[in-house]
Amino acid sequence: MRIHHYGHLAWSRALLIVLACAAPAIGADTTASWNGEFLENWSDTTQWTPAEIPNNGAVTYNVSLTHGNVLQDVEGGVTINNLTLTDAFLSGSEPLTIVGEELAPEVVSTWTAALQNSEIRNTGGVTVGAGATLEVQGSGPKNLGSPSGGGVTTLAVDGAVRVFGSGSINATGGGAVIETSATGVFDLKSDADFGSVGPSGVINNAGVFSKTAGTGLTRLNSSWTVSNTGVVRVAAGALEARGVVNNDGEFIVEPTATLAEIAGGTSSGSFAVGAGATLEVSAPTFAPQVFSGAAFTGDGELSITGSADFELDATVADTLAVSFSGSRLRTLSPLSLGSVDWSAGSLMGSGGLTIAPGGSATISGSQDKTITTGASLVVAGSVAVTGSGDINTNAIGDGATITVPSGGLFDLQANARFSDTLAGSNPNNVSGEVHNSGVFRKSAGGGAAWLQDMWSFVNDGSVEVEDGQLRFDGTFVNNGVVELSGGGVVLNGDASGPGDFTGSGLATFNGSFGTGESLATVGFGGDVQFGDQATLHIGVAGSDDFDALSIAGSLSLDGDFVASLLAPGDTEEPFTPIGQEDFTILIAEDGVTGAFDSVALPDSAEGYEWVLDIGANSVVLSHVLIPVLVGDYNENGVVDAADFTVWRDHRDTAFDLANRAPGLSGAVSQDDYDAWVAHFGKTLDAISPATNVPEPTALLLVTIASGAFGCRRRAETDKNSTPEIGL
Repeated sequence: MRIHHYGHLAWSRALLIVLACAAPAIGADTTASWNGEFLENWSDTTQWTPAEIPNNGAVTYNVSLTHGNVLQDVEGGVTINNLTLTDAFLSGSEPLTIVGEELAPEVVSTWTAALQNSEIRNTGGVTVGAGATLEVQGSGPKNLGSPSGGGVTTLAVDGAVRVFGSGSINATGGGAVIETSATGVFDLKSDADFGSVGPSGVINNAGVFSKTAGTGLTRLNSSWTVSNTGVVRVAAGALEARGVVNNDGEFIVEPTATLAEIAGGTSSGSFAVGAGATLEVSAPTFAPQVFSGAAFTGDGELSITGSADFELDATVADTLAVSFSGSRLRTLSPLSLGSVDWSAGSLMGSGGLTIAPGGSATISGSQDKTITTGASLVVAGSVAVTGSGDINTNAIGDGATITVPSGGLFDLQANARFSDTLAGSNPNNVSGEVHNSGVFRKSAGGGAAWLQDMWSFVNDGSVEVEDGQLRFDGTFVNNGVVELSGGGVVLNGDASGPGDFTGSGLATFNGSFGTGESLATVGFGGDVQFGDQATLHIGVAGSDDFDALSIAGSLSLDGDFVASLLAPGDTEEPFTPIGQEDFTILIAEDGVTGAFDSVALPDSAEGYEWVLDIGANSVVLSHVLIPVLVGDYNENGVVDAADFTVWRDHRDTAFDLANRAPGLSGAVSQDDYDAWVAHFGKTLDAISPATNVPEPTALLLVTIASGAFGCRRRAETDKNSTPEIGL
């Protein structure tokens, strides 16, 4: 037993000795300090204290480079626990891997530029391993890249990089790549910028690239490209990426941040913008930011100050406020927005922009806005035009359209103008179209808002003028109602449609006006005025089927009038009145003034004519018998002795004697003389015996007759002689 006891003690002591000897190697690193100057090799032990090549193996190392320029030349690379790089350069062509210290995670690597720039130049790259942390510090510039341009320098992040200093991180030499893996985190805890000294930089993020501290702006200049398949997270201050941003992962702007800005690239991933934060798209026209199937969510703001393309069913949540003040917003697939402020720029693309039901938009500011070829704006919610800038179209091929469906509201709260930027050189007759099935309203502004002649307007809903004047220079079709409750409407182009004009405002027509394909009675609640260039078209298809205007106010006439006979129902032949008929086509309760400059009336039945009668309160189109003054053979409006001469000169001939008595035909005869006698002294105006013209006396008639019969007898006596001419 004793022997066993001593053996046990010996074994225990041996174990303790072994453990004691081994203990210093666990969790303890050797710190290797660089003694060399510029362009000395890592593999040169004489440049290190202790005189060893720092490369983890049986011994692990923390490396301190505080001056000079070391060339990492160890083939296959070196691995160390931690690196302190301060105001020094790390060059060479072989990789360096930092793995950290598992038992002392609080010990981190640092890259500091305090008194001068500090650079990672080795083209083999530096890897921050999954268990390591690299802190970037100092106010001086940190340069990433080989100055000789021999290749790209990569900082690979499998662990964590935290940027504390204010000094910029610059791409230099042959270019820089920051590669963050799925386990990596690159966290900006300051407002440090990413700059460039010539070449470009790339951030490939599959992990997390974040800004979690610093209340100011971190700027990635235009030389830096960001390709994200992981998460970009802006949780503090502002992050501005002036170069290409390709987001196929998640891009988050949290409510604690103020702004994130992207300036180009193609993205299919998601963008989330928290309340109070803004995501700005500032890409230039020649290199727009393309959102290809991307999805936007959040309660913040999406601000398009440059150019943005939406395609492949990209979506924007209705809760996200969108402002557009840039050069273009192009939709290549349908895009719906819940809240928009459009203050400048062009709406482009065939996909169409819809203001969602329940959504709202403003068109604001003094700058012009343009809806280009084939582009469309659908207002299923509401649009308020508050700015004075023009709403233009420059469409040459397919026209630009604004559609207000049922339930939608387009509200002109300013004296805006819908114009054509091509200034008369547009080959299209119409380049912009408005289709309204909801409400198109002018509610404020006091003056005139108008659609110039390159814009057409079709109203199947309600056009409302509550203030000032609304003017249409192009074609206007009213199938709905025009409500003139507090202002007037001026129609300078061709206007048509069966819709009413309600309210007490003035309706002025300076172009053509008719009801179009459907005959109708158009009601007006106020005054109506036809200008000197106007043409009123009235159609008649039956005794009870004709156009009419029923006006509660006054009617002022000018310009031209055209009446046409139309085919009733499904027939093909135009209506022909039978006998006399009256058509009251215009009624004005407060009176009719003026007259038409010209009147064009349709063909009438034989023996009838059309007459337009302008009365005190109405205008009547009548189909009436043509008055016949029997005996007025010379058609001068009175039956007198001159008509006897016509009868005498053509007696017993086939002459086509005018105004013969009904029933007489054939050769001019004694019956025509008798009819002349019966109507002697009558006039066309009266078609009755003239009160101040005496009946022909018997002596006069006998004298005329004697002369006539005397001529006849002489003619019969001597047929070969020339007859004398009697009275």
